[in-house]
Amino acid sequence: MKYSFITILLVFIALIFTNCGKQSAVEEGLPYSAYIARANQYHNENKDEKAIPYYKKALEIKPAAGDVHYILGEIYDSEYKKSYDSAWKQHSFDVLTHRKPNEFYIKGDTKELEKYGLKKEYKELAMQEFRQTIKYEPQNWMARYRVASDLLSKQQYKEAIQEYEKVIELNPKYVNAYSLMGEAYMKEGSLDLAVKWIKKALELDTNSEYDYYNLGLVYRKMLNGDEFNKVLAKLKSMHSFFYDELRLSIYR
Repeated sequence: MKYSFITILLVFIALIFTNCGKQSAVEEGLPYSAYIARANQYHNENKDEKAIPYYKKALEIKPAAGDVHYILGEIYDSEYKKSYDSAWKQHSFDVLTHRKPNEFYIKGDTKELEKYGLKKEYKELAMQEFRQTIKYEPQNWMARYRVASDLLSKQQYKEAIQEYEKVIELNPKYVNAYSLMGEAYMKEGSLDLAVKWIKKALELDTNSEYDYYNLGLVYRKMLNGDEFNKVLAKLKSMHSFFYDELRLSIYR
């Protein structure tokens, strides 16, 4: 009898966990508004992993909901960044305590960080959602900015420039678009255009150390020593971290 009681108890506990698992799954057959309400609830509670499937269910019903695509893109991007920070900390600890310094992570190489839980796929999922946002809401300048910056990071400079142009058309006061437009032109090799757009960024934000730094890099590439030195002096007067970065760029 004792054995039978324990067996029954274990089966009962198993059923409880099974039912809990079913309850935690996404409910089927709900209306669009219910899926959105549940997703928003989880999102507001910082439970984005639970919010994701509800937003996806809502999009199955209304695939043209650009605002939902954008929120989902933001969530994927946020989850990617959180996993990156966590993976970086764990990796750094491992290197410092168990491995040689020359085995340290090289910036831009995510393969090593994937071993520590980096959700690399979330980055591309975010970009897919931002592209879907643009498809259904072409006036969403922030989604365009996100896509443009992703293209820039992938060295697709012409495509990035086209998107930054659209961002500026939609939001002429967004200084970051001017800055990165200039950076894209610099990396593409169109140095005169790089100067033009970086100076436009500086018109909007006269204290942008990063833009002065990029402007200095462009002048160095143009072999324009006079303008380079002016920028260098400006960064020095600002007590900027970028002063030494620009000064040392001469030797790189």
